[in-house]
Amino acid sequence: MDAPSVSYVQRTALSRGERTRPDLAVMGITSSRALLKTTTTLSEPDSAGPWTRLAAGLGPRSERSLRHDRDIVEPTPSRPVCVVGETVGARLHGRTAVDEKTVTVGSQEIAYLQSAGTERTVLLVHGNSSSSRTWRALMAGPFGQRFRCLALDLPGHGRSVPAVDHSTYSLPGYAATLAGFAEALAAQDAVVVGWSLGGHIVIEAAPALPRAAGFFVFGAPPVSVPAQMAEAFLPNPVMNTGFSADVSPEEALAYAGSFVAPGSALALDEFVADIRRTDGAARAGLAASIGEGRFADELAIAGALRQPLAIAQGENEQLVNLDYLQQLSIPALWRGAVQIVAAAGHAPQEEATQDFASLLDQFIADLG
Repeated sequence: MDAPSVSYVQRTALSRGERTRPDLAVMGITSSRALLKTTTTLSEPDSAGPWTRLAAGLGPRSERSLRHDRDIVEPTPSRPVCVVGETVGARLHGRTAVDEKTVTVGSQEIAYLQSAGTERTVLLVHGNSSSSRTWRALMAGPFGQRFRCLALDLPGHGRSVPAVDHSTYSLPGYAATLAGFAEALAAQDAVVVGWSLGGHIVIEAAPALPRAAGFFVFGAPPVSVPAQMAEAFLPNPVMNTGFSADVSPEEALAYAGSFVAPGSALALDEFVADIRRTDGAARAGLAASIGEGRFADELAIAGALRQPLAIAQGENEQLVNLDYLQQLSIPALWRGAVQIVAAAGHAPQEEATQDFASLLDQFIADLG
């Protein structure tokens, strides 16, 4: 099968040239719950690169302590299933309000956002050290007014409390959470959308979501084994932050900067707040689980899908290798091509919300 071509905005793929081994971008991860002090600087030498540490089953910067302090907002007390929380204002930047709610999945309380729409359900899964906040503009705009959008906060992220069982901080653990969330909200037939780490979670969870209408991932190159990550991701030293329990303000800002296109005018403060708010154990646990090989063969899952799978990427992505995506052979790939969102980086849902919503709308329309 020929390598998929780039379509959507009819952009020519950017030349990637020779690339060296990336510095731990694993799966576009973005996560950190507390402002944790560290004496490590952004320029410190790292003789054993993060990919080497993962292959050895070690988390990055393992000398750092795992603390669980919070510096922004304490989690809300436990609530029963599907208790509606406060509505986020009557209007949000001139758009329809988005409701904050909670639901219990197993023994874990999960916070989530729900849009005002009533048409087909769309599940939205954020990335590492992020939260459901990243979907607010999409959900509060015309897309969310039309579709029933449900955006969860993964355990230890956003408004969700830290994981009751720290084994949840892994791709299998997050995938089980997603499947349980879909069941609890009668959303097993939803369109499932995942960004960055969330995209990998969506692929991992796909076998447990046989009724899903389709899958849409971006910033999440599927891999079979840890060794492929060096090819799937671009070399970017800030990726170390996605696997470090302790994150300084400077590291959080540099990490957030990798989510947008170079020179982007999009403010980074909300990305930084999400990074600092995330439970540091979530990043460390994810790194450890990947190093132990505790994740599914994503390429095998994608290759066997019966439902359509859309793969998208921002034109000016700083973390994911487009060349790697283009050489994949996935029979269910929507339009037979990687879809490019113009003038966006790793987070097109925030940098180019209207174009991203249009692409997602087209995907849903093609599902019938």
